[in-house]
Amino acid sequence: MKSLVKTIFSKQQQKKEADYAAVYLRKNDLKGRQPVYVSTDVHVIVSQLVQMFPDKKVTISGYIDNVLMKHFEEHKQEINELYKTELSKKDAKRLF
Repeated sequence: MKSLVKTIFSKQQQKKEADYAAVYLRKNDLKGRQPVYVSTDVHVIVSQLVQMFPDKKVTISGYIDNVLMKHFEEHKQEINELYKTELSKKDAKRLF
């Protein structure tokens, strides 16, 4: 029984890793780049991560872009609501 559970867990873990790699560790040809600064700690982590998968041809910038785009996709509704709220505050201030 324990080995069956371990096998199922192992397969689930492998699927999660494959899904993660498919979303984040994929080549991303950036068109029109812009400089962005990150902390040294973040740079070190991302650098080590992308270097582990040279066959994926993902760059540090590409990885960060993939992570942010997924974040925006997953939180689109919340981001839009925050944006609308802040925009309405600024518009109200301009009226008076």
